[in-house]
Amino acid sequence: MNKKQRNSILQLVRLIVGFITLTILLLNRADIYYYILVFILPTISSIIMDQLLPVSIKKKKQKQPRKNQRIDNKAAHNQLRTDHEIVKMSLDEMPWREVERLCFLYYKSKGYKPELTKQGADGGIDLIYYHPQDGKTAVQIKHYIRSQKEISVSLIRELDGSKRNYGCVFSEFITTSTFTNPAVTQAPRGMNLRDIHWFNREIIPWMKKETQKRKLA
Repeated sequence: MNKKQRNSILQLVRLIVGFITLTILLLNRADIYYYILVFILPTISSIIMDQLLPVSIKKKKQKQPRKNQRIDNKAAHNQLRTDHEIVKMSLDEMPWREVERLCFLYYKSKGYKPELTKQGADGGIDLIYYHPQDGKTAVQIKHYIRSQKEISVSLIRELDGSKRNYGCVFSEFITTSTFTNPAVTQAPRGMNLRDIHWFNREIIPWMKKETQKRKLA
């Protein structure tokens, strides 16, 4: 029973009790105290009925999460796949974080000691690797495949300046696109430029060998 139904019943009870009481008093010609009772008795009856009648409270249904609810695109974008899955994928399928992970795995397999920096690192340094002969190298990685976006000279200068924040003498700029001519000609000594041709020549063949190796393991 909802609140509206209960109020309707209480109102009806008050009217019936009042009518019956008034009828009895008029027929018996009772004194003033009985007339006062006419107004009190319906009120008392309604209070009693109010305590006895149940009230059903409608609870708002809480929305239950769907079992097959889709993962937010941004969360899915930031969720790294396993190393085994990454080496089997094409560059077109990878978001930028997985390309960084791919480079990390490549240098690790070559005997370097790579270390991925935190997101939003100072100066855009994405990776640092150590080598007994080459020393400590700061790496910046830009995943611009199929975008026709080239690496400009300003990004080259930015990397050259920020490598010192990590105590690196050498630097390396890796991209899945290409470099502009000014970027190539003005790249400082000690900086290696790796573009999509490097990926096709070095990384892609390594990925195929690595995939085959993992299958045999």
